[in-house]
Amino acid sequence: MLPTLRIAINPAEYSLLKPGLDLLANRLADARAGRFHYRHPWHRIDFLDSNIYRNRAFDESMAARLIEVRAKLWDLPSSRRIYVNFIDLSILAFALRQLRAADTLLPKEDFHTTVPALAQKLERFRKRTKRGTISAHGKQSYDEAAARWRRFSDWARYNPLYSKVPRRGTPFIKYLWRDNRVRMAELIKVAVKERYDFDLNEVQVNRICQLVIPSLRRGRHELTLNTVLSGSDAAKDFLIAFITKRFELKKGPDAPLTYWEQYFKRAERLGQAMKRQQQADRGVAGSLRTDGTDVSTADKPLASTSEEAKPQLSIRLTDQEIVKAVSLWFAENVHPTFWQDVCEEARHQVIRSPCLYRKHTISKSLRDLIQEVRPIIDSSESRECTNGYIDWLLGWMLALRSDLNCIFNLIGAGYAGAMKSRHSASYTL
Repeated sequence: MLPTLRIAINPAEYSLLKPGLDLLANRLADARAGRFHYRHPWHRIDFLDSNIYRNRAFDESMAARLIEVRAKLWDLPSSRRIYVNFIDLSILAFALRQLRAADTLLPKEDFHTTVPALAQKLERFRKRTKRGTISAHGKQSYDEAAARWRRFSDWARYNPLYSKVPRRGTPFIKYLWRDNRVRMAELIKVAVKERYDFDLNEVQVNRICQLVIPSLRRGRHELTLNTVLSGSDAAKDFLIAFITKRFELKKGPDAPLTYWEQYFKRAERLGQAMKRQQQADRGVAGSLRTDGTDVSTADKPLASTSEEAKPQLSIRLTDQEIVKAVSLWFAENVHPTFWQDVCEEARHQVIRSPCLYRKHTISKSLRDLIQEVRPIIDSSESRECTNGYIDWLLGWMLALRSDLNCIFNLIGAGYAGAMKSRHSASYTL
């Protein structure tokens, strides 16, 4: 038994849902009788053009559920409220999308005002029932029920509801988009191989193409799709930044180093050389002692020096106190639109390159520490603003904790606490 939710259907919404439900019921009755007047026109004629909705399958329980939902709306009580689950709401939304074919006399203004409003309402309630179903029966049970409905809806679109004859001829747009996808996949493989010496599998490449191509077509980035497909250095930089934000790439042995990596590599080699030189000087000084002291004691100052080199945490706070401090820092200093980006990028950077954000501090209290590491944040550009917040957050978090996994978890818990406080405040208002 799936969890249900009570929803009110007013007369205007009923008039929009009824034609689609009647159309579905009539076409389903024709299909039961073996009459498929609105099946795909090229069914069993052109297997290439009719190769759509591949996972379609008729489901008797879903068909019966469709008739039950129609009966609920037919016998509405005086309160005009009915109990529905997420399958029922999916059926109502599916019927609403058939309104243009079911009621050709409906004014065009309704398709731009009332129909989108009703669709948003049904989607909002569907998400609520989805969360309730997952909480009650688990994600696997929900996925199975949703997959059954998806296969049935594909069957309905292909067999009794396909009312438009596809155009024959050269599918120029189809070939163009296919070519863009192939070129993008090759460019992604080349860029990742050049910069990271890492080979992506086909699943990862397809997923990246599904994300980056629509995002470029909708103009969400400075570069256009054709500019990225040109394969320039700027296009490869964009792809690498896009991929690393969503996937974890591990550098191979032959991967080239960036400017900053080369800088820190040189600094690391210089530090190791200086340490070896100090060890050699101490070994020579110990071997020249003539007062009877053991030569092995010459290495003890080196051990104390290494212990002193470790960062000394002068501010002692519990994890709960740091979580509260992170939540308060988000609420007081960061605009809510940047919260998620700052949290995700900060957790990524603290594992990837924490040395870039570690600072020497002299503060003795948490408030002074936060103000001490505060950078100058440029609010004119969203990316620079986000980087400034990340630099600020990791600056005082690394001064409080040396365990990177602990910082990773504390930032996530603090962000969750800030979101919870914000939601509770909005409900209070």
